[in-house]
Amino acid sequence: MKNIIATLCLCTFAACTATSKFAPAADELPAMQSKMPGISFDRAIQGYKLYATNCSNCHRLHNPKEYTAIEWKKILPEMFDKAKFKNEENQTLLRNYVIAKSKN
Repeated sequence: MKNIIATLCLCTFAACTATSKFAPAADELPAMQSKMPGISFDRAIQGYKLYATNCSNCHRLHNPKEYTAIEWKKILPEMFDKAKFKNEENQTLLRNYVIAKSKN
C-alpha cells in the first residue's frame, strides 16, 4: 500500500513538473504580445491553466512551441469539439495562450 501511494505521489509530481515548464513567465510577455497583441500576463496564466487541466485529459500536453499560430488555429477547433469544450471565453483564453507561446 505504501508503494502504491508513493508511486502515485511521484507520478503526480512528475506530471506537474512536466506541464509547469509550459507556464508563461513574466519576462516572456513582450514576445507573447508580439504574437498575440494585447494579451496580459494574467490572461496568459488563465489560458495556460485551462490548457494544462483540459488538454491533458485526452493526451500529453504539447509544448505550444511545437506548432505555429496558423497550425494552432487549425488544430484547436477540432480539439474543442472532441473535448466538448464549449465555453467561448475559455476557448479564447486557451487559444490566445497557445498562439502567444507558439513557434515563429
